[in-house]
Amino acid sequence: LLNYKFLASNLTSIPIIHKILRYCNINTLLSLLLSLISITLGLTIRKTNHSRTILMIFGKKRDNPKDFPSWIVKTDEDRIENCPLWLESTNEWIQTEKIDGTSCTYAVDRKKGKDKFDFIVCSRNVRQADRDQKCHHDSNIYWELADKYEIEKVLTDYAIANKYNRVVLQGEGTGNVQGNPYKFKENRLFVFNLVVEGIRKGTQEMAKFCDDNNLEHVPIVNEHYKTPDTMEEIKLQADGFSIINPKVKREGFVYRDMSGQQSFKNVSREYLLKHQDQEE
Repeated sequence: LLNYKFLASNLTSIPIIHKILRYCNINTLLSLLLSLISITLGLTIRKTNHSRTILMIFGKKRDNPKDFPSWIVKTDEDRIENCPLWLESTNEWIQTEKIDGTSCTYAVDRKKGKDKFDFIVCSRNVRQADRDQKCHHDSNIYWELADKYEIEKVLTDYAIANKYNRVVLQGEGTGNVQGNPYKFKENRLFVFNLVVEGIRKGTQEMAKFCDDNNLEHVPIVNEHYKTPDTMEEIKLQADGFSIINPKVKREGFVYRDMSGQQSFKNVSREYLLKHQDQEE
């Protein structure tokens, strides 16, 4: 909110403005300046009856009108290099292949007191408002996968049947992203997280949920994995070929305890050397 008279009095103190005023009055000058501001910054300008000029900023339509939901934990795992104490653990872990793609998050959030839900689609950091929202890929793979696997229906039916308020499904979208490392002919989603009412389910329960609902999940390599004694041993284990395409080097492994609450990842050094110019 700008005071019209205040703006006028300050403009006249500027030498160049003082010279311009020899040829036009202050009202004309202000109108020209405000019109220029309007065109340059995309502002809507309104004059009131109280000698004020109101600048209202509408701007262009944003690609992301809604924030990433604060109640959803973004996908990430600590690297074994940052948590070497796990090498001293005697616990058994569930070992899965780490898939190279783009992180996808889907969720349903119950509307108060109803069997109706908001359906939420997100990339790693951005909520995808609709199918037309632009992203870093040629098309919106996040919504394409949601439609392909009927994820809204799957999560809604599951929430209603079990009287849940919030259910989150997270996975890796692969195919026409990251250069299509697995040489797929179509986009595919490999689920790795099922989160119910804020609690992440164990890998085995997540896998059963996927099997029951025609969803693909990350390949389970070993359900009774035990860590080796040294960092070098576990790093060597990460190198090798992918289960989903044996002709392609894998990205690495992810390890979860039986409850799904503790986890870490082990990224292949061969993969890192090949993709050292890309952000992990």
